[in-house]
Amino acid sequence: MLSSNVLLFSCIVAALVAAGLMVQGIRALLRVSAANALAVLPAQSHQTVSLAEAGPVVLAVSGSQFRTGFGGATFALKDAATGREVASETVVVRTKRSSLNGTVTLSVRRFTVPHAGDFVLEARGLSPGIEDSGARFILQRSHQVALAIHILRVVGSAVLLLAAIVVAVLSATGKIGHQ
Repeated sequence: MLSSNVLLFSCIVAALVAAGLMVQGIRALLRVSAANALAVLPAQSHQTVSLAEAGPVVLAVSGSQFRTGFGGATFALKDAATGREVASETVVVRTKRSSLNGTVTLSVRRFTVPHAGDFVLEARGLSPGIEDSGARFILQRSHQVALAIHILRVVGSAVLLLAAIVVAVLSATGKIGHQ
């Protein structure tokens, strides 16, 4: 059986390591979220955007959390040269980010961009006034796997931190670790 001093010291070290891992995980989450934006556009029903590379692209809508201007909207991305619609699907597992200033960003559609070039983003069914509200459309790289890994990292380190605190308190109060 460990002595209470060794157990207490071990718990403090584990808590510090867990807190450090949690801070690193939160920073990584923020970096992944911010680094994936390919284009930030005003919320308008029809606009052209240049994409530098082919591959999966996620459309997110961003606006005030108290505004519901995107409720019945549908979105399409078309090749500007041919008018052909890019293959897309509804995002089933949506990512949602909220900021302290009341802005909410929600992923809504995933497109498979076939090549680099100019595309037309069409949004049908936007609420009146949404174009003047400061709302935005964000085209970003798909990053759900990276987000999931960093979320698990943060949750795991939080569990370790709580466990270390509980064991340290129990050890300090003499409930465990005394011989």
